[in-house]
Amino acid sequence: SAGHTHKRVTENLGVTYYVNERFTQDYSGVSLKQVESSVEDDYISNLRNNCWKEKQQ
Repeated sequence: SAGHTHKRVTENLGVTYYVNERFTQDYSGVSLKQVESSVEDDYISNLRNNCWKEKQQ
């Protein structure tokens, strides 16, 4: 979405996501890990959903 132009990659799974310019000021340590965990959870959920849809075809 608008303003989310800075590319980042999660440390664990290497999932790409985009943040605004203040992200590194607002998130670090535990809060960064929580954000990245949420990004990865969403990624895995979407992957599972897409796989399920393909199996239905």
